Amino acid sequence: MVEQVLAIFTQMASGTAAAVGAEVGQAVSTIVRDRLGTTERGRTAISTVDTSPTDPAAVAELRNVIQAEVAADPHFAERIALALVGPPPASAPSINAGISFANSPVRGRPIISMAGVSISNTRNVRFSLLAAALVLVALVALGLYGGVRLFNGGGSPEQGGGGSGNSATAIKDATLAKKIFPGLDSLPTGWSVRAGNPKEVRCGTGRAMCKDSLLDVQTSYTPSFDFDQAQIEVVTYGSVGAATAGYAEIKRQNADFGSTPKPVAMSNVGGDESAAVEWANSPTPGITEATGAFAAVRVGTVVINVVMLDKGAGGTDLRILQSFAATTTARAQQAQNGEAPSAVMTH
Repeated sequence: MVEQVLAIFTQMASGTAAAVGAEVGQAVSTIVRDRLGTTERGRTAISTVDTSPTDPAAVAELRNVIQAEVAADPHFAERIALALVGPPPASAPSINAGISFANSPVRGRPIISMAGVSISNTRNVRFSLLAAALVLVALVALGLYGGVRLFNGGGSPEQGGGGSGNSATAIKDATLAKKIFPGLDSLPTGWSVRAGNPKEVRCGTGRAMCKDSLLDVQTSYTPSFDFDQAQIEVVTYGSVGAATAGYAEIKRQNADFGSTPKPVAMSNVGGDESAAVEWANSPTPGITEATGAFAAVRVGTVVINVVMLDKGAGGTDLRILQSFAATTTARAQQAQNGEAPSAVMTH
């Protein structure tokens, strides 16, 4: 499996991947980049192959890193295996089968020949064969469809998330996307929505996470205590694959923000993938807050980025960060399920 992953990754890096199977290649490449990007050695191996995808030494180092990660984490290997299977078919497989009756006289009685065996062509035999054939066709069809569902069905959560079930509906309506954000009736006492928010913006062409995006909607919240502000960005995509790639990019950007970025754990956030990080001393002009935190979540075809900015130096209350992330994730899932977003914050 490692050699197959390595071949796909280097082809994607060099731009020589065939059009057929490109979605599988993108999914595998994203999973590898997402995992290896959590360590300095992994980031270096990826960067070197991106620069010189045909360099034997670079490829060998990437192979060693992937092998080590696969050996250390069976879940990582499982995610790769599922991605290699490819996307599920648009519908269950259909199977056509039939039995041909060829009559020939043997001692005055017609016979049926199948696989070298001759049996009498009587009415009871014909009905028995037909019934057996119908049962066989049904069992094979159910077996194939069940196998497809087993390897490719929804509901298998990514590491760090609770899974989003089978829902992967693309959200193209800005009005619906704006309802994903917690409103005044969904916020704890003391929080308010900044005037003019939520608002649809144009996803920046210079941001890698904007590739293949449909909508970019943002909102800001202001409390009467503790924090300067909280911001949430919701980006919708046309497919799970595009959303997965977008999530990987925003997660990578968050992990490199500030002078001392530090990953933090979040529990019960939901979604398919999630990651959070604390930081200090923002490198971005205009952000004067001393500390802050990010939480990125992917749920189906939606990517959420929660930003907490603290004007003090005491650090961010991660309970509020998690509450914003969990509530927005739940509302995004409800929107994709065709339900009215109704989840409320508890902190």
